[in-house]
Amino acid sequence: MRKLVVLISLISFIVLPIKAQIHKYGTGSWDPDSLGNHRAVVEVKQEAKAVSCRIDWRRRDSNPGGKAIWIFAQNSGKQVKNFRALSVNREFAELVFEPIDGAGIYHIYYLPYKMTGSRNYPTVNYVEPENSADPDWLDATEQSRLRKAVVLELQSINTLHSF
Repeated sequence: MRKLVVLISLISFIVLPIKAQIHKYGTGSWDPDSLGNHRAVVEVKQEAKAVSCRIDWRRRDSNPGGKAIWIFAQNSGKQVKNFRALSVNREFAELVFEPIDGAGIYHIYYLPYKMTGSRNYPTVNYVEPENSADPDWLDATEQSRLRKAVVLELQSINTLHSF
């Protein structure tokens, strides 16, 4: 009986940490002073008017819904204006966005900030969210069945900023 308890304990220590990490974590290269230190790399597999995406990010900051999220198409570098945050909390975000370049890779930046003051004594303020989505696009996305975008990786600008 004791061996069985030890065996079950060992299996739970091995299996539980594997399930805890949902997305792959890595580092990327971009200008953190204009986009922030964190992003999700997302793949849209088929062209669509709108896609949904769930990012399991496990953030440590307070009030994640009070901070901006910016989406950019990798190929063109254009910012996606039509998107809606369905749910944003410390554990995950559920987003709907318009893949403006069709199928391909999109970067979703979260925790963008603006720095003021000097380099030695900076003041960092997180950018507040703004809704610039086209009302007609918003109405159309409410009624349609959405395809899923896939999160390929969560990235930080370097290992120091990684969660």
